[in-house]
Amino acid sequence: MYTWLPLSSTADLAQIETYISNEYGPARVARKLADGISNEVKAVLIEENYIDKDYRSTYYNFYSKKGQRYRADCVRLHFSMEP
Repeated sequence: MYTWLPLSSTADLAQIETYISNEYGPARVARKLADGISNEVKAVLIEENYIDKDYRSTYYNFYSKKGQRYRADCVRLHFSMEP
């Protein structure tokens, strides 16, 4: 699933909380992005249920052995300089 999030200012990054599950800490992600993202970025494409090979490797070698439930997928953010 993909969501296109247009940005008119870094304050719009707070909307990420609407699209990303709480287990990923979207408020923290939005704050971190707002602090470090260029004003040239005009949109974010949010890709849910993404299978990243590096995360998957870490998941199977670390998280899957912790006795807690962790998701095997992740969310990927793509940044665009086009609105």
